[in-house]
Amino acid sequence: GEPDQLTSALLSVVLHEGHDMLFITAIKLLFKNLSTDTSGECDLDPEAHTRLAEILKRQIESDQTEVILALFRLLDGGFEGLNTNTESITLGVMRTFTRMIYLDTNVANMAKIQTKLDRLGLAPLVAILIESKSEAVVYHSLVLMIALMNNGNVEVQDSLSHYFLSRNDEALFVTLRNRISTVILMVREMGNTNQVVPSNKSHAESNFYYIREVLRVLQLFTEGHNLTMQDYLRSQPDNVVSYNLVKESFSFLCVFLTINGHNTFTQSILVQAFNTLTEFCQGPCRGNQQQLIKGNIAIQLNGVLARKFEGLSKEQLNEIRSAVILCIHSVLEGATHSDQFALAVARTVDEGVLRTTLEESWSDRKIESSLEVCFNVFILLKMLRLQRIVESSPGYAFLDAMTGGIEICRDGKLERVYFRIPSISTNLSQETKDELLRTVNRSTPTARISDFYYRAEGLIFEIE
Repeated sequence: GEPDQLTSALLSVVLHEGHDMLFITAIKLLFKNLSTDTSGECDLDPEAHTRLAEILKRQIESDQTEVILALFRLLDGGFEGLNTNTESITLGVMRTFTRMIYLDTNVANMAKIQTKLDRLGLAPLVAILIESKSEAVVYHSLVLMIALMNNGNVEVQDSLSHYFLSRNDEALFVTLRNRISTVILMVREMGNTNQVVPSNKSHAESNFYYIREVLRVLQLFTEGHNLTMQDYLRSQPDNVVSYNLVKESFSFLCVFLTINGHNTFTQSILVQAFNTLTEFCQGPCRGNQQQLIKGNIAIQLNGVLARKFEGLSKEQLNEIRSAVILCIHSVLEGATHSDQFALAVARTVDEGVLRTTLEESWSDRKIESSLEVCFNVFILLKMLRLQRIVESSPGYAFLDAMTGGIEICRDGKLERVYFRIPSISTNLSQETKDELLRTVNRSTPTARISDFYYRAEGLIFEIE
Protein backbone atom coordinates (compact mmCIF):
# COMPACT_ATOMS: atom_id res chain seq x y z
CA GLY A 1 0.00 0.00 0.00
CA GLU A 2 0.96 3.67 -0.17
CA PRO A 3 2.23 3.83 3.46
CA ASP A 4 4.64 0.95 2.75
CA GLN A 5 5.87 2.67 -0.41
CA LEU A 6 6.41 5.93 1.48
CA THR A 7 8.32 4.12 4.24
CA SER A 8 10.53 2.41 1.66
CA ALA A 9 11.21 5.71 -0.10
CA LEU A 10 12.09 7.47 3.16
CA LEU A 11 14.34 4.60 4.23
CA SER A 12 16.13 4.85 0.93
CA VAL A 13 16.89 8.51 1.58
CA VAL A 14 17.94 7.93 5.20
CA LEU A 15 20.14 4.87 4.65
CA HIS A 16 22.06 6.43 1.79
CA GLU A 17 22.90 9.50 3.92
CA GLY A 18 23.52 12.80 2.18
CA HIS A 19 22.57 16.41 2.94
CA ASP A 20 21.97 16.90 6.68
CA MET A 21 18.65 18.74 6.32
CA LEU A 22 17.30 16.19 3.87
CA PHE A 23 18.50 13.42 6.18
CA ILE A 24 16.72 14.93 9.21
CA THR A 25 13.54 15.64 7.27
CA ALA A 26 13.47 12.05 6.02
CA ILE A 27 13.92 10.72 9.57
CA LYS A 28 11.08 12.92 10.84
CA LEU A 29 8.74 11.74 8.10
CA LEU A 30 9.88 8.15 8.54
CA PHE A 31 9.03 7.99 12.25
CA LYS A 32 5.90 10.10 11.77
CA ASN A 33 4.70 7.62 9.14
CA LEU A 34 5.24 4.57 11.37
CA SER A 35 2.59 3.35 13.76
CA THR A 36 3.32 2.89 17.47
CA ASP A 37 1.60 0.64 19.97
CA THR A 38 0.95 1.55 23.60
CA SER A 39 4.53 0.76 24.62
CA GLY A 40 5.95 2.90 21.83
CA GLU A 41 7.24 0.05 19.70
CA CYS A 42 7.20 0.90 15.99
CA ASP A 43 7.02 -1.30 12.93
CA LEU A 44 10.31 -0.22 11.40
CA ASP A 45 12.22 -3.22 10.02
CA PRO A 46 14.86 -4.19 12.67
CA GLU A 47 17.61 -4.54 10.07
CA ALA A 48 16.88 -1.11 8.62
CA HIS A 49 16.71 0.36 12.14
CA THR A 50 20.12 -1.12 12.91
CA ARG A 51 21.56 0.37 9.71
CA LEU A 52 20.18 3.78 10.70
CA ALA A 53 21.78 3.43 14.15
CA GLU A 54 25.09 2.49 12.52
CA ILE A 55 24.99 5.63 10.34
CA LEU A 56 24.47 7.82 13.40
CA LYS A 57 27.18 5.94 15.31
CA ARG A 58 29.71 6.63 12.54
CA GLN A 59 28.79 10.30 12.62
CA ILE A 60 29.24 10.70 16.34
CA GLU A 61 32.50 8.70 16.30
CA SER A 62 33.86 11.13 13.70
CA ASP A 63 32.56 14.11 15.71
CA GLN A 64 30.00 15.07 13.05
CA THR A 65 27.45 16.34 15.53
CA GLU A 66 25.07 18.41 13.38
CA VAL A 67 22.61 15.57 12.73
CA ILE A 68 22.83 14.30 16.34
CA LEU A 69 22.04 17.76 17.73
CA ALA A 70 19.18 18.13 15.26
CA LEU A 71 17.74 14.84 16.55
CA PHE A 72 18.08 16.15 20.12
CA ARG A 73 15.88 19.08 19.13
CA LEU A 74 13.25 16.63 17.85
CA LEU A 75 13.10 15.11 21.35
CA ASP A 76 11.97 18.42 22.85
CA GLY A 77 8.63 18.10 21.10
CA GLY A 78 7.72 14.85 22.82
CA PHE A 79 7.59 16.13 26.39
CA GLU A 80 3.84 16.65 26.65
CA GLY A 81 3.04 13.66 24.47
CA LEU A 82 -0.23 15.22 23.27
CA ASN A 83 0.45 15.22 19.54
CA THR A 84 0.50 11.73 18.02
CA ASN A 85 2.89 12.68 15.24
CA THR A 86 5.30 14.46 17.59
CA GLU A 87 5.22 11.57 20.04
CA SER A 88 5.91 9.06 17.27
CA ILE A 89 8.99 11.02 16.18
CA THR A 90 10.23 11.31 19.77
CA LEU A 91 9.84 7.59 20.37
CA GLY A 92 11.60 6.74 17.11
CA VAL A 93 14.56 8.96 17.92
CA MET A 94 14.91 7.58 21.47
CA ARG A 95 14.75 3.99 20.28
CA THR A 96 17.38 4.74 17.64
CA PHE A 97 19.78 6.23 20.22
CA THR A 98 19.22 3.21 22.47
CA ARG A 99 19.97 0.84 19.61
CA MET A 100 23.06 2.86 18.69
CA ILE A 101 24.52 2.56 22.21
CA TYR A 102 24.10 -1.22 22.27
CA LEU A 103 25.58 -1.80 18.79
CA ASP A 104 29.01 -2.49 20.30
CA THR A 105 28.98 -4.69 23.40
CA ASN A 106 32.61 -3.91 24.25
CA VAL A 107 32.46 -1.93 27.51
CA ALA A 108 35.15 0.59 26.53
CA ASN A 109 33.65 1.24 23.08
CA MET A 110 30.15 1.56 24.51
CA ALA A 111 31.44 4.04 27.09
CA LYS A 112 32.87 6.23 24.32
CA ILE A 113 29.46 6.50 22.61
CA GLN A 114 27.69 7.10 25.94
CA THR A 115 30.15 9.84 26.83
CA LYS A 116 29.97 11.57 23.44
CA LEU A 117 26.16 11.62 23.62
CA ASP A 118 26.29 12.93 27.18
CA ARG A 119 28.75 15.71 26.32
CA LEU A 120 26.27 16.87 23.68
CA GLY A 121 23.60 17.08 26.39
CA LEU A 122 21.52 13.92 25.99
CA ALA A 123 21.42 12.74 29.63
CA PRO A 124 19.69 15.87 31.06
CA LEU A 125 17.29 15.88 28.12
CA VAL A 126 16.30 12.26 28.81
CA ALA A 127 15.88 13.10 32.51
CA ILE A 128 13.32 15.73 31.51
CA LEU A 129 11.53 13.30 29.18
CA ILE A 130 11.06 10.86 32.09
CA GLU A 131 8.66 13.48 33.46
CA SER A 132 6.50 13.29 30.30
CA LYS A 133 2.72 12.77 30.45
CA SER A 134 3.01 10.08 27.78
CA GLU A 135 3.50 6.59 29.20
CA ALA A 136 5.25 5.44 26.04
CA VAL A 137 7.68 8.37 26.22
CA VAL A 138 8.35 7.68 29.91
CA TYR A 139 9.08 4.01 29.25
CA HIS A 140 11.51 4.64 26.39
CA SER A 141 13.13 7.50 28.33
CA LEU A 142 13.87 5.06 31.15
CA VAL A 143 15.22 2.51 28.68
CA LEU A 144 17.45 5.13 27.03
CA MET A 145 18.68 6.39 30.42
CA ILE A 146 19.61 2.80 31.32
CA ALA A 147 21.53 2.50 28.04
CA LEU A 148 23.36 5.80 28.69
CA MET A 149 24.52 4.70 32.15
CA ASN A 150 24.99 0.99 31.39
CA ASN A 151 28.12 -0.46 33.05
CA GLY A 152 28.21 2.54 35.42
CA ASN A 153 29.45 5.37 33.21
CA VAL A 154 30.96 7.81 35.74
CA GLU A 155 30.96 10.76 33.35
CA VAL A 156 27.24 10.41 32.69
CA GLN A 157 26.63 10.11 36.44
CA ASP A 158 28.63 13.27 37.08
CA SER A 159 26.78 15.09 34.32
CA LEU A 160 23.43 14.17 35.88
CA SER A 161 24.66 15.08 39.35
CA HIS A 162 25.69 18.54 38.10
CA TYR A 163 22.35 18.89 36.31
CA PHE A 164 20.37 17.98 39.43
CA LEU A 165 22.35 20.35 41.66
CA SER A 166 22.18 23.26 39.22
CA ARG A 167 18.50 22.93 38.36
CA ASN A 168 17.00 23.14 41.87
CA ASP A 169 13.93 21.38 40.56
CA GLU A 170 12.52 18.28 42.19
CA ALA A 171 10.30 17.34 39.20
CA LEU A 172 12.20 14.16 38.28
CA PHE A 173 12.31 13.00 41.89
CA VAL A 174 8.58 13.66 42.24
CA THR A 175 7.97 11.58 39.12
CA LEU A 176 10.06 8.65 40.31
CA ARG A 177 8.62 8.81 43.83
CA ASN A 178 5.05 8.89 42.45
CA ARG A 179 5.68 5.88 40.25
CA ILE A 180 7.04 3.87 43.16
CA SER A 181 4.17 4.99 45.41
CA THR A 182 1.60 4.10 42.75
CA VAL A 183 2.94 0.57 42.48
CA ILE A 184 2.95 0.21 46.27
CA LEU A 185 -0.76 1.11 46.34
CA MET A 186 -1.48 -1.28 43.45
CA VAL A 187 0.27 -4.18 45.16
CA ARG A 188 -1.53 -3.51 48.45
CA GLU A 189 -4.86 -3.49 46.63
CA MET A 190 -3.96 -6.76 44.92
CA GLY A 191 -3.16 -8.23 48.33
CA ASN A 192 -6.50 -7.10 49.73
CA THR A 193 -8.35 -8.82 46.87
CA ASN A 194 -6.07 -11.91 46.72
CA GLN A 195 -5.07 -11.15 43.14
CA VAL A 196 -2.04 -12.78 41.53
CA VAL A 197 0.33 -10.61 39.47
CA PRO A 198 -0.22 -11.42 35.76
CA SER A 199 2.82 -12.28 33.67
CA ASN A 200 1.73 -10.27 30.61
CA LYS A 201 1.89 -6.49 30.21
CA SER A 202 -1.14 -4.29 29.80
CA HIS A 203 -1.22 -0.55 29.14
CA ALA A 204 -3.62 0.02 32.04
CA GLU A 205 -0.95 -1.24 34.45
CA SER A 206 2.00 0.48 32.82
CA ASN A 207 3.09 2.08 36.11
CA PHE A 208 3.46 -1.39 37.60
CA TYR A 209 5.39 -2.77 34.69
CA TYR A 210 7.83 0.12 34.51
CA ILE A 211 8.92 -0.28 38.14
CA ARG A 212 11.78 -2.56 37.14
CA GLU A 213 13.13 0.13 34.81
CA VAL A 214 12.69 2.80 37.51
CA LEU A 215 14.67 0.70 40.00
CA ARG A 216 17.36 -0.03 37.41
CA VAL A 217 17.77 3.69 36.68
CA LEU A 218 18.13 4.41 40.41
CA GLN A 219 20.73 1.65 40.66
CA LEU A 220 22.73 3.08 37.77
CA PHE A 221 22.59 6.58 39.27
CA THR A 222 24.71 5.20 42.13
CA GLU A 223 26.66 2.35 40.52
CA GLY A 224 30.36 2.22 41.24
CA HIS A 225 30.02 3.49 44.82
CA ASN A 226 29.04 7.00 43.75
CA LEU A 227 28.67 8.49 47.22
CA THR A 228 27.44 11.86 45.96
CA MET A 229 24.50 10.26 44.14
CA GLN A 230 23.89 7.74 46.92
CA ASP A 231 23.38 10.57 49.40
CA TYR A 232 21.45 12.71 46.92
CA LEU A 233 18.85 10.01 46.28
CA ARG A 234 18.18 9.95 50.00
CA SER A 235 18.06 13.73 50.41
CA GLN A 236 18.05 16.68 48.01
CA PRO A 237 18.92 19.63 50.28
CA ASP A 238 19.05 22.05 47.34
CA ASN A 239 15.38 21.50 46.45
CA VAL A 240 12.33 23.03 48.12
CA VAL A 241 10.99 19.54 48.85
CA SER A 242 13.25 16.53 49.31
CA TYR A 243 12.21 12.99 48.39
CA ASN A 244 13.82 9.97 50.04
CA LEU A 245 14.01 7.52 47.13
CA VAL A 246 16.08 5.09 49.21
CA LYS A 247 13.25 4.78 51.73
CA GLU A 248 10.64 4.61 48.93
CA SER A 249 12.53 1.81 47.17
CA PHE A 250 12.81 -0.16 50.40
CA SER A 251 9.11 0.37 51.13
CA PHE A 252 8.28 -0.95 47.68
CA LEU A 253 10.35 -4.08 48.30
CA CYS A 254 8.64 -4.78 51.63
CA VAL A 255 5.18 -4.48 50.08
CA PHE A 256 6.09 -6.39 46.93
CA LEU A 257 7.21 -9.36 49.00
CA THR A 258 3.64 -9.72 50.32
CA ILE A 259 2.03 -10.55 46.97
CA ASN A 260 0.44 -13.95 46.40
CA GLY A 261 2.34 -16.06 43.91
CA HIS A 262 5.42 -15.16 41.91
CA ASN A 263 6.33 -15.71 38.29
CA THR A 264 9.34 -15.00 36.09
CA PHE A 265 8.39 -11.34 35.76
CA THR A 266 7.91 -10.64 39.47
CA GLN A 267 11.08 -12.60 40.25
CA SER A 268 13.05 -10.22 38.03
CA ILE A 269 11.54 -7.24 39.89
CA LEU A 270 12.50 -8.71 43.27
CA VAL A 271 16.08 -9.29 42.16
CA GLN A 272 16.27 -5.78 40.71
CA ALA A 273 14.90 -4.27 43.93
CA PHE A 274 17.55 -5.99 46.04
CA ASN A 275 20.29 -5.10 43.53
CA THR A 276 19.22 -1.44 43.70
CA LEU A 277 19.31 -1.38 47.50
CA THR A 278 22.72 -3.09 47.41
CA GLU A 279 24.09 -0.37 45.13
CA PHE A 280 22.64 2.31 47.41
CA CYS A 281 24.80 1.01 50.28
CA GLN A 282 28.05 -0.23 48.75
CA GLY A 283 31.09 1.93 49.28
CA PRO A 284 29.89 2.11 52.01
CA CYS A 285 27.24 4.83 52.21
CA ARG A 286 26.55 5.11 55.94
CA GLY A 287 23.37 7.13 55.56
CA ASN A 288 21.74 4.56 53.30
CA GLN A 289 22.94 1.67 55.46
CA GLN A 290 21.26 3.29 58.46
CA GLN A 291 18.09 3.79 56.42
CA LEU A 292 17.80 0.07 55.67
CA ILE A 293 18.75 -1.05 59.15
CA LYS A 294 16.09 1.25 60.64
CA GLY A 295 13.62 -0.45 58.30
CA ASN A 296 14.73 -3.88 59.61
CA ILE A 297 16.21 -5.15 56.35
CA ALA A 298 17.28 -8.33 58.18
CA ILE A 299 13.61 -9.24 58.65
CA GLN A 300 13.23 -9.27 54.86
CA LEU A 301 16.28 -11.55 54.70
CA ASN A 302 14.62 -13.99 57.09
CA GLY A 303 11.37 -13.96 55.13
CA VAL A 304 12.96 -14.38 51.70
CA LEU A 305 15.25 -17.23 52.74
CA ALA A 306 12.41 -19.08 54.51
CA ARG A 307 10.05 -18.70 51.55
CA LYS A 308 9.78 -21.45 48.91
CA PHE A 309 8.51 -19.20 46.07
CA GLU A 310 6.37 -21.88 44.48
CA GLY A 311 6.35 -21.76 40.70
CA LEU A 312 9.92 -20.54 40.32
CA SER A 313 12.81 -22.68 39.13
CA LYS A 314 15.77 -23.54 41.35
CA GLU A 315 17.91 -21.05 39.40
CA GLN A 316 15.35 -18.26 39.90
CA LEU A 317 15.05 -19.05 43.62
CA ASN A 318 18.83 -19.01 44.01
CA GLU A 319 19.04 -15.67 42.20
CA ILE A 320 16.61 -14.15 44.73
CA ARG A 321 18.48 -15.68 47.67
CA SER A 322 21.87 -14.43 46.49
CA ALA A 323 20.45 -10.97 45.82
CA VAL A 324 19.02 -10.58 49.34
CA ILE A 325 22.18 -11.96 51.03
CA LEU A 326 24.44 -9.64 49.02
CA CYS A 327 22.16 -6.78 50.04
CA ILE A 328 22.85 -7.63 53.69
CA HIS A 329 26.57 -7.81 52.87
CA SER A 330 26.36 -4.23 51.57
CA VAL A 331 24.53 -3.08 54.69
CA LEU A 332 27.32 -4.54 56.84
CA GLU A 333 30.15 -3.21 54.67
CA GLY A 334 32.61 -1.18 56.73
CA ALA A 335 31.18 -2.36 60.05
CA THR A 336 33.42 -3.81 62.78
CA HIS A 337 32.22 -6.61 65.07
CA SER A 338 31.33 -4.07 67.78
CA ASP A 339 29.66 -1.67 65.35
CA GLN A 340 25.99 -0.88 65.93
CA PHE A 341 25.31 -1.81 62.30
CA ALA A 342 26.55 -5.36 62.78
CA LEU A 343 24.95 -5.74 66.19
CA ALA A 344 21.53 -4.59 64.93
CA VAL A 345 21.59 -7.06 62.04
CA ALA A 346 22.99 -9.90 64.19
CA ARG A 347 20.16 -9.48 66.69
CA THR A 348 17.54 -9.73 63.95
CA VAL A 349 18.92 -12.42 61.65
CA ASP A 350 17.29 -15.83 62.09
CA GLU A 351 20.23 -18.19 62.59
CA GLY A 352 18.03 -21.21 61.95
CA VAL A 353 16.99 -19.87 58.55
CA LEU A 354 20.62 -19.23 57.60
CA ARG A 355 21.60 -22.75 58.67
CA THR A 356 18.71 -24.33 56.73
CA THR A 357 19.47 -22.28 53.61
CA LEU A 358 23.11 -23.33 53.75
CA GLU A 359 22.17 -27.01 54.18
CA GLU A 360 19.65 -26.94 51.33
CA SER A 361 22.04 -25.16 48.99
CA TRP A 362 24.93 -27.46 49.87
CA SER A 363 22.82 -30.50 49.00
CA ASP A 364 22.33 -28.94 45.52
CA ARG A 365 25.94 -27.75 45.22
CA LYS A 366 26.36 -29.34 41.78
CA ILE A 367 24.19 -26.46 40.56
CA GLU A 368 26.54 -23.44 40.38
CA SER A 369 23.88 -20.98 41.56
CA SER A 370 23.27 -23.14 44.66
CA LEU A 371 27.00 -23.23 45.40
CA GLU A 372 27.04 -19.44 45.03
CA VAL A 373 24.29 -19.20 47.66
CA CYS A 374 26.40 -21.42 49.94
CA PHE A 375 29.36 -19.04 49.72
CA ASN A 376 27.18 -15.96 50.19
CA VAL A 377 25.60 -17.41 53.36
CA PHE A 378 28.99 -18.66 54.61
CA ILE A 379 30.55 -15.21 54.20
CA LEU A 380 27.55 -13.57 55.91
CA LEU A 381 27.98 -15.90 58.88
CA LYS A 382 31.64 -14.89 59.09
CA MET A 383 30.75 -11.21 58.87
CA LEU A 384 28.26 -11.66 61.74
CA ARG A 385 30.85 -13.73 63.67
CA LEU A 386 28.44 -16.65 64.05
CA GLN A 387 31.41 -18.99 64.35
CA ARG A 388 29.56 -21.96 65.85
CA ILE A 389 27.26 -22.10 62.83
CA VAL A 390 30.19 -21.61 60.47
CA GLU A 391 32.21 -24.50 61.89
CA SER A 392 29.22 -26.87 62.11
CA SER A 393 27.94 -26.08 58.64
CA PRO A 394 27.89 -28.78 55.96
CA GLY A 395 30.83 -28.51 53.61
CA TYR A 396 32.76 -26.42 56.12
CA ALA A 397 36.20 -27.67 55.04
CA PHE A 398 35.55 -26.89 51.35
CA LEU A 399 33.82 -23.54 51.92
CA ASP A 400 36.47 -22.38 54.38
CA ALA A 401 39.31 -23.38 52.05
CA MET A 402 37.72 -21.57 49.11
CA THR A 403 36.84 -18.41 51.06
CA GLY A 404 39.55 -15.78 51.16
CA GLY A 405 39.98 -12.85 53.50
CA ILE A 406 42.05 -9.69 53.52
CA GLU A 407 42.43 -6.89 56.03
CA ILE A 408 41.92 -3.31 54.91
CA CYS A 409 42.19 -0.01 56.75
CA ARG A 410 39.05 2.10 56.45
CA ASP A 411 38.57 5.36 58.36
CA GLY A 412 41.47 4.43 60.60
CA LYS A 413 39.94 1.07 61.55
CA LEU A 414 41.13 -2.38 60.56
CA GLU A 415 38.43 -4.34 58.75
CA ARG A 416 38.38 -7.89 57.42
CA VAL A 417 36.79 -8.47 54.01
CA TYR A 418 35.81 -11.93 52.80
CA PHE A 419 35.39 -13.20 49.25
CA ARG A 420 34.96 -16.43 47.31
CA ILE A 421 38.20 -17.68 45.79
CA PRO A 422 37.57 -18.52 42.11
CA SER A 423 37.89 -22.27 41.53
CA ILE A 424 40.06 -21.56 38.49
CA SER A 425 42.79 -20.35 40.85
CA THR A 426 43.43 -23.99 41.89
CA ASN A 427 45.03 -24.44 38.46
CA LEU A 428 48.06 -22.50 39.71
CA SER A 429 50.72 -25.02 40.72
CA GLN A 430 52.30 -25.02 44.17
CA GLU A 431 55.71 -24.71 42.50
CA THR A 432 54.67 -21.44 40.86
CA LYS A 433 53.28 -20.10 44.14
CA ASP A 434 56.50 -20.96 45.99
CA GLU A 435 58.64 -19.35 43.29
CA LEU A 436 56.57 -16.16 43.43
CA LEU A 437 56.95 -15.92 47.20
CA ARG A 438 60.69 -16.61 46.95
CA THR A 439 61.61 -14.23 44.11
CA VAL A 440 59.20 -11.28 44.25
CA ASN A 441 60.95 -7.91 44.73
CA ARG A 442 60.24 -6.74 48.30
CA SER A 443 62.72 -3.85 48.41
CA THR A 444 59.94 -1.25 48.74
CA PRO A 445 56.11 -1.38 48.87
CA THR A 446 55.98 0.21 45.41
CA ALA A 447 58.48 -2.25 43.95
CA ARG A 448 56.55 -5.16 45.43
CA ILE A 449 53.31 -4.09 43.74
CA SER A 450 55.06 -3.26 40.47
CA ASP A 451 56.85 -6.61 40.34
CA PHE A 452 53.69 -8.55 41.15
CA TYR A 453 51.81 -6.64 38.44
CA TYR A 454 54.61 -7.47 35.96
CA ARG A 455 54.28 -11.20 36.79
CA ALA A 456 50.47 -11.23 36.71
CA GLU A 457 50.15 -11.94 32.99
CA GLY A 458 52.24 -15.12 33.29
CA LEU A 459 50.24 -16.26 36.32
CA ILE A 460 46.94 -15.70 34.53
CA PHE A 461 48.26 -17.63 31.50
CA GLU A 462 49.04 -20.65 33.70
CA ILE A 463 45.67 -20.49 35.46
CA GLU A 464 43.72 -20.40 32.21
